[in-house]
Amino acid sequence: MLSYVVYNGSTWIMYSNRMHTGYEAYHMEKFEGADNLVAEMNFYEELVDEDNVEGKEKYTLNGTEISYDEYFELCSRIFAAEVTTTK
Repeated sequence: MLSYVVYNGSTWIMYSNRMHTGYEAYHMEKFEGADNLVAEMNFYEELVDEDNVEGKEKYTLNGTEISYDEYFELCSRIFAAEVTTTK
């Protein structure tokens, strides 16, 4: 899904994948001008054991594992301002 958010005072383009149970992936890009990429952010939620949908989940921000609380706080701030471009 393609959307955009205003995060930390800047507009970011967000690509998201929520198609599988136990897996959510987000990639955000911030531009200055039409084609000057100045920042990127990736965050994920995924099952540790993908065969066990009731099992433990792992949370990642830019390649570093973070706690559920950190992930929840980040998502709360980001998704509060999300605007979906699909109808």
